[in-house]
Parts: sequence; structure tokens; C-alpha cells
Amino acid sequence: MLRIWGKAVLICTAFIVLSVPALASDCFDKTNEPDELTACTQQALEAANATYAQSYHALADKTSQQGRMKLRQAWATWLSYREAQCTFDASGSENTPIHQAVLNDCLEQLTIEQTAHINAQVSCAGGDSTCGGQ
Repeated sequence: MLRIWGKAVLICTAFIVLSVPALASDCFDKTNEPDELTACTQQALEAANATYAQSYHALADKTSQQGRMKLRQAWATWLSYREAQCTFDASGSENTPIHQAVLNDCLEQLTIEQTAHINAQVSCAGGDSTCGGQ
């Protein structure tokens, strides 16, 4: 029963992740002005970071001491990955007025994806072997 529920959570998470580009690219639908794009994507990134922080703390609160240490390590590694991946992804816009907006948009997308992953972990039922350190 727990295994089936876990698969349902994964399917729901996949649905959320697949819809991420539409959420993250909203700023590019609103304006073409570089300064407005940068401000919009910065705001969206800050909102995504705040949502991620809430989810991360919810997971940390429910995780064992040993699991929290691993979670912290995963968080630090993920931040490095997010920065490196988006630096690469946005490299095609370097030296353009929209570079920061493109970088922010990528960071927001990856943050939304990771938040969905964290939320799936928060929702894990006891005894599910796919839940980390709980």
C-alpha cells in the first residue's frame, strides 16, 4: 500500500515538474524590456527561494538528526549544481541586456523543481524506503 502511495506522489511530482517551464517563463510573456525582465525574474526567483526554504525546513523538522546532516549536504551540493547549471544554460545570453533575467529564470525553474522533490519527501509515509533519513 505504501509503495502505491509513493508512486502516486512521484506521478504528481512529475506533473508539477513538467509544468515548471510555463510557470517560470511568465516574466518573458509580460515584457521585452531588459530592466523589467530582470526585476520580474528576480522577484519570481525570490518567491521560489522562499517557498523552497519553507519546504526545506518542513522536511528538516521531520528528519532524524543523521538525516538532517545528509539533507544539509544535499542542499549545499544542490546549490552548487543549480548555480553551475544555470551559468551554463544562460551562457548563450552573456553580454546581452537580458542575461541576468535569463539566469534568474533558470534559477527559478530549478528551484521550483527541487521544491517539488522536497515536498514529495515531506509527504512520505513512514516505512517508505524511498524517503531519505526520516
